[in-house]
Amino acid sequence: MSTQKKEDRRLAFLVTVAALIAVLIAFVLNQGIAGTGPPRTIVASADAFVSTAHSSENYGGAEWLRVDRTPRITSYLRFEIGPSSSGITSAILRLKSSSDRVDGLQVHTVSGEWAESSLTSDNAPPIDPPLDVAADTERGWTTVDVTSLVQGRSIMGLALTTTSPELIRFGSREGSSPPELVLLVNKS
Repeated sequence: MSTQKKEDRRLAFLVTVAALIAVLIAFVLNQGIAGTGPPRTIVASADAFVSTAHSSENYGGAEWLRVDRTPRITSYLRFEIGPSSSGITSAILRLKSSSDRVDGLQVHTVSGEWAESSLTSDNAPPIDPPLDVAADTERGWTTVDVTSLVQGRSIMGLALTTTSPELIRFGSREGSSPPELVLLVNKS
């Protein structure tokens, strides 16, 4: 057999092996990483913001959530995760932002009950200290890893505040881009 034919067969073999590896990688990615299923997206079941400047006003029906340092404007979110929260391996909060940069965003858990239609600054439940997490904004979406908060919870309440002097606006569930919680769940 000529040297050229041997080289052609060797090249064909390597191309076939590379193709099989690509198919295997695609299969693994399609099945999820480390035994997880496809992502599950949950839309906020309630959201509202409160303002110390208008402490008795309710903003539960607004199309945008707001967060500001002065006057203090805090946004509240609630997600109904369901009974399967123990197998969650990743939870990412996604918020549609009105700007390309979101500086100083802080995420807190909420310690009490609240209703979207009656929440005001006067009756807002206390919030816990902020998580030590960073927000990342890309293509108009702000994401925050909140995996540590979801374990063992069927309902998760969050509050958003900021250390920045700039007003931040996020889409609300009444708008076209509601807050989302993207979950990866262990298949086993």
